[in-house]
Amino acid sequence: MFFNYYFGRKNFYNKLEVYASGTGSKRIHEKIFLGLNVKFPIKEEQTKIANFLSSLDTKISQNKKNLEETQKFKKALLQKMFV
Repeated sequence: MFFNYYFGRKNFYNKLEVYASGTGSKRIHEKIFLGLNVKFPIKEEQTKIANFLSSLDTKISQNKKNLEETQKFKKALLQKMFV
């Protein structure tokens, strides 16, 4: 999960744009990607970071669901008001 979050950051892939080729949908060649010198924290720290970010994703998801349910409730109340 850590690598998914790390490589998915806009900051990370914006820096790699200079190595990208193609028009429209740009790609980075495997050899260039594997040749990058990237420093990572130790495995235990990676696990802590990934767990923390995953828990935030879960909270965001739950809050979105709660928001959608509240919006549906509001819509139902408004429809009943104007009947």
